[in-house]
Amino acid sequence: PIVFYERIADVAWEALVSGGKLYFELHETTAHDVAAMARHRGFCEVEVVADINSKPRMLRCVKP
Repeated sequence: PIVFYERIADVAWEALVSGGKLYFELHETTAHDVAAMARHRGFCEVEVVADINSKPRMLRCVKP
């Protein structure tokens, strides 16, 4: 279910300069899998942000 996030992260890794940020809107059931994938691909400062209902809905990460 996260194959599209993986592809976007790969393209972003090539396109972003150091310090560049990547944001994803997430589905609550895959949020932590996407966060783990971003860490595995080398992104740092990976943060999952909750919506007003306390459900994980956004991911922010930075290319080191």
